[in-house]
Amino acid sequence: SIYGAWQASLTQFDALHIGLTATPARYIDRNTYEFYHCKTGQPDFAYRIQDAIAAGYLVPYRFAIGVTEVIAEGADIDEEHYDPANFERQWTNEKTNRLMMEEFDRLAWDNYQELAPGQETGPGKTIIFAITKHHAARLAEHLNELHPELKGRYAEVITSDVADPDALIRQFKKETYPMVAVSVGMLDTGFDCREILHLVMCRRVFSPILYQQMRGRGTRIAPHIQKKKFVIYDFFQNHKHFNDSDTDVFEWTEEGGYAPGGAGGKPDPVSELIELGVDDEWLEAVSYVEVGPDGERIDKKDYVTNWKKTIRKLGKDDPIIEKVKNDELLTDEEEQTLAAKLNSPKMYFNEENLRRAYKDPVGNLIDFVKEALGRLKIKSRDEKLEEVFRAWLVSRSLAPEQAEYLSLLKNRGIVTGKVMLDDLFSPPLSILNAAGIGLELFGEQGLMEIIEDINQNVFRKTL
Repeated sequence: SIYGAWQASLTQFDALHIGLTATPARYIDRNTYEFYHCKTGQPDFAYRIQDAIAAGYLVPYRFAIGVTEVIAEGADIDEEHYDPANFERQWTNEKTNRLMMEEFDRLAWDNYQELAPGQETGPGKTIIFAITKHHAARLAEHLNELHPELKGRYAEVITSDVADPDALIRQFKKETYPMVAVSVGMLDTGFDCREILHLVMCRRVFSPILYQQMRGRGTRIAPHIQKKKFVIYDFFQNHKHFNDSDTDVFEWTEEGGYAPGGAGGKPDPVSELIELGVDDEWLEAVSYVEVGPDGERIDKKDYVTNWKKTIRKLGKDDPIIEKVKNDELLTDEEEQTLAAKLNSPKMYFNEENLRRAYKDPVGNLIDFVKEALGRLKIKSRDEKLEEVFRAWLVSRSLAPEQAEYLSLLKNRGIVTGKVMLDDLFSPPLSILNAAGIGLELFGEQGLMEIIEDINQNVFRKTL
């Protein structure tokens, strides 16, 4: 992130800034492009998946041909009101679940030696992306029925609420069985198992960022099994939705469609450094306020100290401040008179600068006068945010683990001013597998909605 406290560090030093991200260009925040002096949607340089495959850093993939399309092309899925449980009931049943697993298992056993000649035990490591935990359990059950000789060890459900999921993950990565991991969110992002030969999409994906993350679970090289490629079994036609044709990567265009994305080749030589204008949205990183017609810069702490001294001095003989001290209501005319007096030469105290100095975006002049007189304690920015956040939590029906997860997002928002989906895929949240846990707790669409909700009703109200 380049915002909040991080931006203060970046702008402090006169050095070349280099920003690296795995986010598709279309979904990078506009302010990020502005900070790096790029035209919105056009990074200076992009290293495409084709380049990484050609260089041998990643392995290519292909889509299984002829698999059943659970969702026919053109089916109308209401993304705005998408609910995983309802979606599972509408689009899957025992027949389709069994059919998907039978088709995957047959094709996987047919082609695994072509994918990785050094893979001794078929059909190779597999991740299945399910809609809900119930759906995951049914898919694993059907797979285990196909291999009764393994007594339930062929496929395992790996979600956060199973007994010791970390131990299951280690077992999946290091031992022959389970061969198949069926998951809801937990293995979609940040999971690394180089031996993955098969990815099975048994769910609809709406986010291109998440789709690329899921697809990336299979791209790791594995020379010890001579891994040449991996296969995606896309029963819900997500690759058609994102116009992804095997190893092609596509970016969203301004015209509203997908087109091959990323700029190839080397970036242009660096020219002279340009001083960038930083948007006022991130004033937390600025330690001063500007006063008077010449824009004199005064440290925020000094500004508050001078404010308190001035108000206490005026409070001895100013009748309007005397009324404030006695908790009497002021008329509109009295408020205007006081505001004009305080913003006069040699003082230059005004509501906007006081809000910045106190880090209180909704405070008013009278509140700041009362604070200087010791009649009111102005809550800190973090205290106000915590209060609004707690009220927001109470207004929603959430499980304890969901509330705990949202507290994690709240802490991130305090630093950056808001939460973006991309934050979940970057440190420090990616270290905690925030994307996977969030997907499991809320579902993909639910996670995007809750992020927008917390931004709208918590951060924008208090920061």
